[in-house]
Amino acid sequence: MPKRVVVLLTGMLLLLLGVAGLPALLAQDIPPTNRTIALEVLARVNSWRVSQGLFPLAENETLAQMALDQARYVYPNWTRIAAQGLYHQDASGRDPRVRGVQAYNWPFYQNADRVEIGENAAEGSVASAVGFWQGSSIHRRTALNPAYREVGVAALPVRNGYIFYIVFGARPEVLPAMLAPNANTLYLSREQSRYAATAAETRVRLFDAAGRPLGGDMPWAPTIPLPPGTSGQVTVLYTTGSAQSLDIVDLSKDIAVLEAPAQAAMPTPTSPPPTPTAPSVTPGAQATTAGAAPVAPPPAPATPTAAASGGNTLTITFTRNSLLMQNTSAVPLDVTGLEISSATGRISISNWTRVAQFNTTRFGSRDCVAVTTSGGGANTSGCRYLLSSVQFTPDRAFWRDTTVTITNNQVTVGTCDALAGQCVITWP
Repeated sequence: MPKRVVVLLTGMLLLLLGVAGLPALLAQDIPPTNRTIALEVLARVNSWRVSQGLFPLAENETLAQMALDQARYVYPNWTRIAAQGLYHQDASGRDPRVRGVQAYNWPFYQNADRVEIGENAAEGSVASAVGFWQGSSIHRRTALNPAYREVGVAALPVRNGYIFYIVFGARPEVLPAMLAPNANTLYLSREQSRYAATAAETRVRLFDAAGRPLGGDMPWAPTIPLPPGTSGQVTVLYTTGSAQSLDIVDLSKDIAVLEAPAQAAMPTPTSPPPTPTAPSVTPGAQATTAGAAPVAPPPAPATPTAAASGGNTLTITFTRNSLLMQNTSAVPLDVTGLEISSATGRISISNWTRVAQFNTTRFGSRDCVAVTTSGGGANTSGCRYLLSSVQFTPDRAFWRDTTVTITNNQVTVGTCDALAGQCVITWP
């Protein structure tokens, strides 16, 4: 086609679209965030924080949207933005702190200049991004700021990995608590912002779902054990001086996102918050931070279609390139002893928890785990959360064209014909 014709057609297209139509056209080229990769970043950052005696961050929808919006803004022009060091400015030139207050109504302390928000960015793999933040003093101060209690993460795929944005924050009088994976223990946060009005000692009291106290008033500690048999919801009452704050913890889903090796690590009291730092970048580096101065996590698309009419059930959905298991009960299930196997292979719950930690004794209603091969992915559109996804090579897809057996602590609880596509197992 002659060059003049191409130019003419392009001009006609622009005329038809108009200025308002261009952003929608460009947006089609920006991929969605990869939820699994974003959770891997969060697990590494949280495990890093726990190893330093800090609270593991709770996911927050507003911060997640901030991270995604900034990632989508820089995505088409990452090379130029990186060269200019403008990773943290939006189209209006606003840094994360200003952006958080003006565009997202993020709460502040006393006035809009006193806001707790920080931001790290990177391009590459999960390991290289988190490794860079760990090795850079300014990124490290942002990630390990004890004032932060909530977080949002975005991961947009690019040719050499991902563009990552992680936005940290804290809201006045919002003190999340979370269940430790595979432990009957709560992680407790506390107010450590330099803008907080009081520095009085914090005390804690727990209540069950019916409002009955679970013990007496006690000094704040970074972790606190739950009384045996506690289930459902726990209310944490924080009292600091004359101020009080409540946080309701759903023990089936408000679980800290951590790497498997950090499972047993518990935080210890920390030093006061560091001196605030101005937003900055590292010239020439492919990762950066801005900071100074929250699952449940935003739901991930996830799973099958069948929903049990009653009882404790697991639904397993098979395709040639995926196996997806969902809790289709109305209550959490203990799947600690679960294994799915055939004559040619198997997978146990420990395989999934090695990839991403979750509470196997409280596998939540509508939550899912998956196995995929390089030939495709699982349909996770019906899941509340995709807690873990394991990838097998195609030759290890043991469910293909065969019958699989589901066991609980080596006792068979059901069998499935994988060719049928889906089956429902009654779980003890």
